[in-house]
Amino acid sequence: MKAITILQPWASLLACGAKQIETRSWPAKYRGPIAIHTGKTWTMFTRELT
Repeated sequence: MKAITILQPWASLLACGAKQIETRSWPAKYRGPIAIHTGKTWTMFTRELT
């Protein structure tokens, strides 16, 4: 199974359906089920949002 690492709170928003699109600088040829891996680090910007 393929997986993608996403920082919080974006990973939780993707998991619950509140965020439906994830953009990356590299093209993703894979289409299908994907696991969401939550990165441990919070950026200063995301800490201010919570």
